[in-house]
Amino acid sequence: KVVRAGIIAKMKDRQTDIDGTVQMADDIKANVATPDEYNKAKAAYDKAIAAANEDDWDTATTGFDEAKSLYEEAYNKSKEKKK
Repeated sequence: KVVRAGIIAKMKDRQTDIDGTVQMADDIKANVATPDEYNKAKAAYDKAIAAANEDDWDTATTGFDEAKSLYEEAYNKSKEKKK
């Protein structure tokens, strides 16, 4: 139980970190400027959340990393389009 609690806490920290990246993408309206990239990021994020809820920590970790990278890509591409 102690190990599980530690893993859950780590996943929550990772999710909080990614939520900041999601907010940046949302603030710049990446879902409108770069919908393909944004939707891929959202799908990866949703998959990671589902995996974490099922205690599939490896899939969740990989998914969170992928989602963060994809949200950053959507943000950066959207930022370039706005210039």
